[in-house]
Amino acid sequence: MVWTRRMTLGLSTIVGLLSMLATPAVAGGAAVAAAQAAGCAATTFGMQVTGTGPTPTASCVNDAITAEPSVTLTEADAGKTITLRVGQTLGISLPAAYRPTVVRGPALVKALTRGGYPTDQPLFEVYRTGTAGSADVSTATDYACLHTTPRCALPQKLWQVHIDVVGIGG
Repeated sequence: MVWTRRMTLGLSTIVGLLSMLATPAVAGGAAVAAAQAAGCAATTFGMQVTGTGPTPTASCVNDAITAEPSVTLTEADAGKTITLRVGQTLGISLPAAYRPTVVRGPALVKALTRGGYPTDQPLFEVYRTGTAGSADVSTATDYACLHTTPRCALPQKLWQVHIDVVGIGG
């Protein structure tokens, strides 16, 4: 069967499609995944999809950040240990001089980064709790003058927190 269908895909669906297209099963043209616009997030991309095989299965994954994070950390929280439950979100709000954070550990998945060095906008990030476990989130300040000759003498600040994620009942 040959099919042609105009679809509107959410960002998460496009990322999923690109991941699937890199797999051997799909690279051979055996399957194509697609989502339809009904019920999807407002951010969409149009795409014409044509192929052979079964008609795509419609799905919709909405991974948009729609609410305030469960917990938001600031510069004052440096060095703390925070406990979250699976399903909660973690917000990080730091001054513009901080670089985007780095996470070590499987318990958090970065969902949003906005601002931070070198944008001159305050850094705001959101992490989703993935699985029970732990993670360290860290960053440091940076300034344009540290990348010139001669370098400026501004001190750099390190910021790190330890996150423990527990199961729903934990």
